[in-house]
Amino acid sequence: DTHGGDEWRSNQGPRQERGFNAIASLMDDLASTQYGQTGSSWLDHTVILCFSEFSRTPVTNMTGGRDPHLSNSFAVMGGPVNGGQIIGRSSDTNMGPVPVNLATGEADMNEGEVILPSHIMQTLFDDVGIDAGGPDLRVPGLETLLR
Repeated sequence: DTHGGDEWRSNQGPRQERGFNAIASLMDDLASTQYGQTGSSWLDHTVILCFSEFSRTPVTNMTGGRDPHLSNSFAVMGGPVNGGQIIGRSSDTNMGPVPVNLATGEADMNEGEVILPSHIMQTLFDDVGIDAGGPDLRVPGLETLLR
């Protein structure tokens, strides 16, 4: 846990790089391994979801670190995920989460919803057919996340 100071400046970047490199290696391995006799890869049948247990401020604090914050980021890849896109954004004034149109992923201050972890999970549950008898997350899925 790196809130600031020398710990943040010296260790956070290398720790994140090691984590991202591990995920990239996993994806490479899954992408290069055939899934049975289907002609598709294991990555085509695997969803990788990365996020923090809580988020950090988008800007650094007085000691050069980051404090807990309301906004968070997720990396979702593999399987049916429509990759290569950024969904949502933070506001320009207080860096808080901005409501998003769940079908397009674009900011929508009038009818959008702030994306929560439950939106991501509901999207993945919908994709594999877990429906009314499954968990009640009380949010719709995020349509633009999947192909």
